[in-house]
Amino acid sequence: MTERDTHFAGFARLGTETICSYLYFASIDQGIIEIVRPHIQTFLTQWAYDLVHHTIRAYEAPGGELTTHFLMRAIERIPDLTQLPESPEPE
Repeated sequence: MTERDTHFAGFARLGTETICSYLYFASIDQGIIEIVRPHIQTFLTQWAYDLVHHTIRAYEAPGGELTTHFLMRAIERIPDLTQLPESPEPE
């Protein structure tokens, strides 16, 4: 497994539980949900990593050069999100 597959696994677990609860309430067979659960979690982990990667690439690095080393160090410094923050109140 790579950093892309594991760095945001806590965030992916939160999302996976939410998605699977929707599938359960949509009357999807529990056996099928358990089969797709690890695939959903892997997808969400990679998607979170890719979103961070894309976001950092959208900005220039200090000195104007965005190197692979800078990109990887920036992602490493972002902690996993293991608990969702409360949703902000509508203004």
